[in-house]
Amino acid sequence: MATLSLDELAEHLNRLTPQEREVLFQKVRHQDFLARLEALSTRYQARLTREGRPPATPEELIAAWKTEREDLVRREHPE
Repeated sequence: MATLSLDELAEHLNRLTPQEREVLFQKVRHQDFLARLEALSTRYQARLTREGRPPATPEELIAAWKTEREDLVRREHPE
């Protein structure tokens, strides 16, 4: 894979059509989302290990994140 300087990258981006840029930015956002999800999973698995709990399956991770999200919403936005 070739490495571009920031200036070269900017020039290349400016040659893209608006539609191509939008597709590219969507792909970048998706890759960023996946990287953050992987980091979150790694931190959660490390926490389970520290607590002496067995590793979680993907389904267990999703359920735990859902519960944590719901708890956060209840704390931040009490009715």
